[in-house]
Amino acid sequence: MNIPNCLSSLRILILPFFIYFFLKGDWTAVAVFLIVSGLSDFLDGLIARKFNQITELGKILDPVADKMTQASVAVCMAYHFRHVTILIILLSLFVVKEATMLLGTILLFRKGMRPTPARWYGKLATGCFYFSMILIIFLEAFDYQNMTLTIVLTVLSAALMIYAFVRYTFVFRSLSHGGSREEEPERTADKTAV
Repeated sequence: MNIPNCLSSLRILILPFFIYFFLKGDWTAVAVFLIVSGLSDFLDGLIARKFNQITELGKILDPVADKMTQASVAVCMAYHFRHVTILIILLSLFVVKEATMLLGTILLFRKGMRPTPARWYGKLATGCFYFSMILIIFLEAFDYQNMTLTIVLTVLSAALMIYAFVRYTFVFRSLSHGGSREEEPERTADKTAV
């Protein structure tokens, strides 16, 4: 357990607190937990690359923490804005996308392959998601709801998530059918399922 893996674990550990404060409507606490989660997501990858602390555990832990966080935020936001149909649909897309991506990663492991590293479009979609959700929650913390801005930010995040999902689908498909070395992750020595 190095520093990047501890930061990924932190993102998972704070999720119950995030959900608890979200349901209580304590928007300041919710915003703080979301900022901590976003910063730890940024720092774990930065530290892992800069100090050569990339591990097999980290390659699993980081995407799992990302997907659990984004799915939790999307479910909470869908619950909060349950009266706005367009937001329910868009936030449901987040949950479906994250669940499908997680399933794809598990299937790659079952084939004895490591998950593909994050691509620029995945990072952009994640960054936009964090920014949008933090901004919406900050507005809630100051008791200011701007439904037009909320919908625009959610649509933008959803569009980037869908784009990333489509691009990753092609990568996963290529890998699962023995794609090019350029896109193919290294194969693990142990072929057992993770």
